[in-house]
Amino acid sequence: MNRGRFLVNLIEERNKENVTPPIVPTPLETLEDDLNVSSSDEFPRTKPSSSSSNTSSSSSSSSSSSDNEPVDHVNTTVAEINPQETVTKKKSKKRVRKPEKWKSKVAKVLRNSGKAYLSMAKSKKQIPARLVRPPCGEKCRLKCKNKIDEVTRQQLFDAYWSLGNLERQREFVVRHSQEIKPKYRYSSTQNLRALNTAFYFEILGSKIRVCKPFFKSTLDISNKAIKTALSKKSESGFIESDNRGRHCNHPTIDPEIRQSVIDFVNTIPRIESHYLRAQTSREFISSDKSLADIYRDYKGLRENDGLPAATSSTFHRIFNTEFNISFFIPKKDQCDLCERYKNCDEEEKRKLSLEYEQHLKEKTLVRTEKENDKNRTDGTITAVYDLQAVLQIPKGQAVPLKEKQLKT
Repeated sequence: MNRGRFLVNLIEERNKENVTPPIVPTPLETLEDDLNVSSSDEFPRTKPSSSSSNTSSSSSSSSSSSDNEPVDHVNTTVAEINPQETVTKKKSKKRVRKPEKWKSKVAKVLRNSGKAYLSMAKSKKQIPARLVRPPCGEKCRLKCKNKIDEVTRQQLFDAYWSLGNLERQREFVVRHSQEIKPKYRYSSTQNLRALNTAFYFEILGSKIRVCKPFFKSTLDISNKAIKTALSKKSESGFIESDNRGRHCNHPTIDPEIRQSVIDFVNTIPRIESHYLRAQTSREFISSDKSLADIYRDYKGLRENDGLPAATSSTFHRIFNTEFNISFFIPKKDQCDLCERYKNCDEEEKRKLSLEYEQHLKEKTLVRTEKENDKNRTDGTITAVYDLQAVLQIPKGQAVPLKEKQLKT
């Protein structure tokens, strides 16, 4: 208490003498000063960086201006640490295809990485993860177990399955194998025996030959995988790519049908977003019909003309990917006269021009009077209410529903 009273008396005496009190540094400033002092003691001959000079200049300017206005040192320090604000990316309202999350794609990635996965066959069998298998026995002629220890085998296993690509794994097998050409082959037989294959591992830049069982157990692959990889090798030494699914018999959409969907969607009248036209490029259509209803209209029009129509999935995909269209649901109240004037043709616009211009003048006058009432300084309190929470009345084509609307 005595110390607090002493500080109060000191401040009152300085105020009487018109002397500004000393600025008490914040904990953040004290920490920065300690860091600067420690860095200057540790590196006395190093020139100060531009950031430190800017910091010192800003601190000096802030201290010089502290006589006139208070300085928020904490906010300044936080702004220097985070100069840019994090921007959150908005998610799209329309669903798009994500092939990387399909079950078959996920199982393929796990299978090529040597991890456990669920089989996509009817059995739905759980396939265990790949592991380094036991090496060859003591009777191995090449004595592979004595050449490569278990730690190196595990590193070779991890390097092979970390490729995660079937074509690169096949290239690894082909590159670490070599045909053994015998010194002499009997030419009396017409069908010559296939050449044997020697397998190697590269360790510290040197090739170490191993037997086939040791090669398979180290990588945990089968005879079929090795046979398929060797069969993909061409005479020039290149590995053929995996051609599964790369045929030319994929189902395609007739360009005429695709264009018919685009032309039909372009004929749908657009509704301008009254309040958000400057914030978005999305187009809006009436919410009286759903996307299924629009497709039925398209299909009926094509059938009446005797022309083939696109399927429902094709229509939905083109509508969601080729266009940026949403169904218009008004979030705020709208003026009936303004909307009627915007949606009518030229002849009706001429008839409504006088009424529309008078309506705009009245709108301007009302807004001016509202601003005048808000800016009054005679003690008058102005309350402004914007009735935006509009409840939509159910609408339908049935007669009882229309009678119910009139009653409500």
